[in-house]
Amino acid sequence: VSIVNEERNEVILSYLKQELSDNYFRDWKISRVIWKAGELKIHEASPLIEKFVHSEDEFEQYAAIKVLTDLGYEKANFSIFQVYKNQGVFDKSGRAAIAYFVKLFDIGHSYVREIIDATINGLDEEIANAIRSGDKAKVWEALSNYIHNDGMIPNLFYCLYVVSFREQILREVLVSFLNKMPLKVDTFQSIRYILKMSEIVSDYEFYALMNKRISLSRPAYSGSWTYTDQGYVDVDVEKRKKDTSLAFSGKTKNYLSKDAYKKLVTLSHKDKDLYIQVAKALLCSLDDKLDQEKEEVQYLWDYDWETRRSSTRKLNYPKYASFQSLMYVIYGSSTRFQKSKTKWFYEGEQLSMKDTPREELFPELWDSKGNDVLDVLANSKSDVASMFALKIINDNPAILVNADLGILSKLILHPNPEVTDLIIDTIKNQYLHKQPESILVATLLASKNESAFELGYNWMQQYEADYFSDSSFLTFIIFINNEKLRSKLLEIYKDELQYQTDIDFEQFEELYKSTADHDLDLVSGITELIMGSHLGIKLQDFPAEKIEELLINPLATKRLLAAALSAANKVSTYDLTKDYISYYLEAEEPELRKIGILLLSTYPEEYLRSSAKQIAEYCFSPYDEVRLAIQPTIERLINLDQDFKVSLQSKLLGVIIEPETAPGVHQSSYEVLTKYYGEDLPDLNEADIINLILSKYEFAQKLGTPMFKKRVDLKNLPLIEVSNIAKTDVQEIRESIIAYFKNDTSRINYELEHALRIFNSEWKDVRALAATYFDENIQTENWTVDLILYVCDHTQDDVQAFGRKLVTKLFKEETGVELLLRLQEHPSKSMQFFTTNFLQTQAQDRPEVILKLDHFLKTTLFNINENAATKKRVYQFIKEESIKDQNVAKMAVDILNSVLATSTMKDKDESIDILLNIHEKYPEIKIPVTLKPIEN
Repeated sequence: VSIVNEERNEVILSYLKQELSDNYFRDWKISRVIWKAGELKIHEASPLIEKFVHSEDEFEQYAAIKVLTDLGYEKANFSIFQVYKNQGVFDKSGRAAIAYFVKLFDIGHSYVREIIDATINGLDEEIANAIRSGDKAKVWEALSNYIHNDGMIPNLFYCLYVVSFREQILREVLVSFLNKMPLKVDTFQSIRYILKMSEIVSDYEFYALMNKRISLSRPAYSGSWTYTDQGYVDVDVEKRKKDTSLAFSGKTKNYLSKDAYKKLVTLSHKDKDLYIQVAKALLCSLDDKLDQEKEEVQYLWDYDWETRRSSTRKLNYPKYASFQSLMYVIYGSSTRFQKSKTKWFYEGEQLSMKDTPREELFPELWDSKGNDVLDVLANSKSDVASMFALKIINDNPAILVNADLGILSKLILHPNPEVTDLIIDTIKNQYLHKQPESILVATLLASKNESAFELGYNWMQQYEADYFSDSSFLTFIIFINNEKLRSKLLEIYKDELQYQTDIDFEQFEELYKSTADHDLDLVSGITELIMGSHLGIKLQDFPAEKIEELLINPLATKRLLAAALSAANKVSTYDLTKDYISYYLEAEEPELRKIGILLLSTYPEEYLRSSAKQIAEYCFSPYDEVRLAIQPTIERLINLDQDFKVSLQSKLLGVIIEPETAPGVHQSSYEVLTKYYGEDLPDLNEADIINLILSKYEFAQKLGTPMFKKRVDLKNLPLIEVSNIAKTDVQEIRESIIAYFKNDTSRINYELEHALRIFNSEWKDVRALAATYFDENIQTENWTVDLILYVCDHTQDDVQAFGRKLVTKLFKEETGVELLLRLQEHPSKSMQFFTTNFLQTQAQDRPEVILKLDHFLKTTLFNINENAATKKRVYQFIKEESIKDQNVAKMAVDILNSVLATSTMKDKDESIDILLNIHEKYPEIKIPVTLKPIEN
């Protein structure tokens, strides 16, 4: 075999020499000869191949650079760098030159530095500056802003990929963007370039990611015509344009997917160790949340014309069925799977991956690659990848036993509960007789898995002194967002510093250096620890200049942390925060408002006095946490300043009896008053107390009721005020008013006019009890016409009814006419009907009285379809009295003339009947009715 290989190599070398001496006349293209030299790893051909780097044939030039890269030939660096300089990133040979330098030379090499610097300088200025800053969050923001604008350069992400070999912060950002980026004209070019370069430089993470995106993405077009921003276009015509709007066709997708699959199959036979590395990258590229792949089922119906029977085939497509390279890795040894042009499937009953045996290619090889299997499991973001690794580990439990702490930590924090449960059992067994490392316990405490957390928590308690003496451990767990753990820390450091461990300030840099926002609950918890325990003392030497950086940061979490660090610092809180306090007090975030008030409470007396008026307004803030947090500061001011105490009490009382400006303001005002002024509020007079119990609001009544019962004597109040108090919503006070009336009947009789004001209460029970009381206890002679009419004129129906009862009960002949004339003005229908009772007795045969009833009679008759009984009485009264006196008859004609235009037919009949009677009695009075003689 070796003799054959030597002869073959000699042939290849001779072909290359012949071409260089212009003696090559074979049909086999020289570019293919170069590729063959690379495929056969003929290193002695490298000097000959270098001479083709500047070939005018683009295929020869590209092949030469690519093969020299594969052969690791570094002596061609000057020649290849000239290709890059002349052709740049927009030419495939220029891109091959970049791959050559990235793969073969250190990142500090002068040519590599120049390439990357030039690439950065060619980027959008905002993106370039963000990369130079070294801040990942700034890079993310700049890139996000850029891609949403028109005019993005098609090879942007390829250029970023080149830069990422030196600027590592770009790598994670790129993975995130490329995992979600749609494959269209301004992005697919970069995807294809990155695919090729990552293959050349053996960057398996990006190679796998690009393959996944191509395999899973829908092609932008597949037919002869497709729709673009310019409308429908002919694909063949559009593709020939230099600035074509087309990218990623169905044909391209199938070609690239098939090519990657073929290369993986070839690799699996030629280099199994390298195959494992590529397979591992393919598995780790999966991300269920982003990929959104699902299992599918397809039914096919077959018809047998000979038997005339049909049968059904059930085709099952697993998740990622169209990712053929991945399918080869997972199901490469399966006998049940079949492969179509684009997908893998199996027939029959649908089976989950968990319930099937291992079907991967080379299972024995994977059994020996424990670290690689653990890498897959630790970095998997898909159930498919997790299950692939778990099945291997279940067959080889020793793999977990040999896992290092870094891998164990990743597995503990794994989102798949099956992974966490598996690792917990292993960890328990490993540490039955020895103390776990602090980093392992800290990771368990950070886990969202309840079993993992409890295991770590128990170990933390068991070896508390050891772990809390470790600075890294203490600092790490401070950053864990877990309520139980936080409570434990508060308990340990509540009264004293039990452990003199320092906090690692550098770990706090993640919170103040990064421009990214952090979880608000997490930072709130850290703030609670700093301000609510002696842990704050450990941060008293935190650099003041770093706190100032946080204070001016626009992000809420940064300023929240700044406030806590300010409160703990040796520099006074006032000096650190006085210029920023308004931001906290007026912030949208409740956590900031609350901590701002706490900062304010520590400020010196002089500041509080000078700002007392503004501080008092926070008692009425629309935010609950502000009103609660301001109370200690209010207490200080009340004790410092008597004038402030008086003015605030007045303000609080005014607020509590008026409508609430925000939910909870009444309650917090009540709490301030009772807490800092005493429940009896000794400075309040009777008028203030009465205002409280007359308020319509709960906490004003709650405050005023006990003081009213203790300090207000009804005997000393004007009776009109006593009656007015019956308006209160407080039932026991209303009952006390009625009880007082019953106990002092003589005063009520004497001041009946004021006592009747009790009817103004909105409470029906008060009015009912008052009516009964007045009916039974008021002497007849005390009821004047004015007082009776006051009751009758009341707006409430039940009071009017009592008034009518009084009129009937106390009616006297000598006051009858006066009552009749006064009652006729009452607008209510029930009172009008009641008034008609007195027409016969007080107005009959008395024209001088009847003429004064003009308004009453007209108003009653104008009520269409209402008060039929009242109108009937009025019509009858007019009919009888109008023929007794000519002046009354004239008044009746005027009334009926007005009524005729608006009345019903029945009313018209009544009116005409009366008018005819008047005409017959007084022919000289003109009536609004035309009389015609009856014809024979």
